[in-house]
This record gives sequence, structure tokens and C-alpha cells, in this order.
Amino acid sequence: MKRPEFLLSIVLLLIAVISCTNPNSDKARRSGGKTELNPFIEKYQGGYLIEVEGTSLSEDMQFYLLSKNGTARWTSMRIGQNGKTSILSEKSGGWNATENSITVTLKDKTGDTTTVYTFIGDKFFSSDHTRSLKKTP
Repeated sequence: MKRPEFLLSIVLLLIAVISCTNPNSDKARRSGGKTELNPFIEKYQGGYLIEVEGTSLSEDMQFYLLSKNGTARWTSMRIGQNGKTSILSEKSGGWNATENSITVTLKDKTGDTTTVYTFIGDKFFSSDHTRSLKKTP
């Protein structure tokens, strides 16, 4: 495994462990008295590297952690030449999925920002095709 991908995997694992869970998530449906999770939340949950057109992994990296409970965390980080990682920025919010799309809504001081990624070929792409999602191991 390449060094940036290894460090990214470690950071995603740490965020997943620290991340809070919401037992009252609205990403579930009621059916006949039992709760069913959206099957696409189950399918697409996990960590995603956000590949930004025109940048490389040696520059700042961005990723999502999309949790099974419908919460989302976006993190921007930098890996220094000495291998030390630093978090530049973080935002949290929620996400949802359909068969062919992932919608992420993040909250910050200025309000909510929603990005829709559509499955095309073998990846999810933003509507302007400047970003794609790569599932992390």
C-alpha cells in the first residue's frame, strides 16, 4: 500500500472510532412495525477519498466518512514531507443514497452545502465532474 493511502486509511479508521452514532437516524423506514435501513446506505457507507480534478495525492487531501446511521464527516488534511498528518478543516452533516447517487449535505457557519454524486462508469462524480469519490479500503 502506498504511504498516502496507508495514512489515509489510518485517519479514516480513527475518525470512524471517534465518530458519534445517532440512534435516532432518519435514514431508516418503518415497515410493519420494524425498522428497515435504506439498502443503499448499507451498500455505500464507508470512507471515500475525494479526488479533485487537477490535484494529486501529494497535495492536500479531502475525504468523506459516510456512516451507516446517515451522518457524514468531511475532512481536509495535509501529509507533510516528514509523513506527519495535519487536519486542515472538518465539517459534519448527513448523507443519503439511491441506487445511482450519493447526496452529502455538510453544515458550516454559512449554512448547508449539498453535493450530489452520480454513478457513471465505475465511480461517483459530482455534477460538474470536477470531483469523484474513490472508496477507501
